Amino acid sequence: MFSATIGKAFAVSDRVNLRYEAAFANLFNIENLGVPDTRITDSNFGVISGVQNQEQAGPRTIQMSLRLSF
Repeated sequence: MFSATIGKAFAVSDRVNLRYEAAFANLFNIENLGVPDTRITDSNFGVISGVQNQEQAGPRTIQMSLRLSF
């Protein structure tokens, strides 16, 4: 999984700054497979039947922010 953050700062005046930032989690939207079935007696032993659902393992998310400093 790839994550990235980009940002740009703008000087509005001598004492005022504006900053824009965008953060991307799972940038390329790659499906992260879950763990395989580990029960040896199960007929689905070794089969991956789902995807990860933990933090930062889901679909692509984008968070944008705008900050005004004075």
